[in-house]
Amino acid sequence: MAPMRRPAAAAKPVLRRPAQRRAYYPKEQCPGRSEANACRFSTVSVGDKARMQPARGQTRCCFCDADLLQKHLTTAPGKRAISNALEYFKEHDEEIYDDACNRIKAFVGQEALDQCLGRLARLHKKGPTKAARARNAQQKREQREAAARVSKGRPTDAEQAEHEREEAACLRRLARKLPAIYQEDRRRPTAEWRSRLAEGFCKWARYDSWSMH
Repeated sequence: MAPMRRPAAAAKPVLRRPAQRRAYYPKEQCPGRSEANACRFSTVSVGDKARMQPARGQTRCCFCDADLLQKHLTTAPGKRAISNALEYFKEHDEEIYDDACNRIKAFVGQEALDQCLGRLARLHKKGPTKAARARNAQQKREQREAAARVSKGRPTDAEQAEHEREEAACLRRLARKLPAIYQEDRRRPTAEWRSRLAEGFCKWARYDSWSMH
């Protein structure tokens, strides 16, 4: 009689996490401060209304809502968003840029505007446009990588100069202690002061103490 076998265990069902839906890009547009003063602070299409996010409690964009602008200027991401918006306006339409600066001054004061312009100036030091900043950053990365590759094979100029200074200082100290050996004008021939034992040891250290296999 054949031995009884234990039935195979049923395969455990694989629990898969349901795919998370990506957050939708807001399509709601800012109504502006009033019907007569429409919004035109879009950073996607020049002169259009800016998009807002009602899911976050926004009823207007930051350039049309003083409270939202003040909130933006209290966080690093908000400051970055304001700087990027000003940079976009300055690149595409000076009139909209001036209007945005006037809104910042009217909503939060001249000091806050000066801080925004200071951040914008520091941003422009990296490049006048977003594409230029990306190119400059790429060039700097390539230069750092090239310098790292070179430094692995040979010392830098600064390291070489430091080594030469240390060597010269060592020779000066030896010349003061052993002038008959290291001073040029008082140097004695090696055969006059080196013993036969020392000469033999020197040759052994140079030629016989190691070998290449």
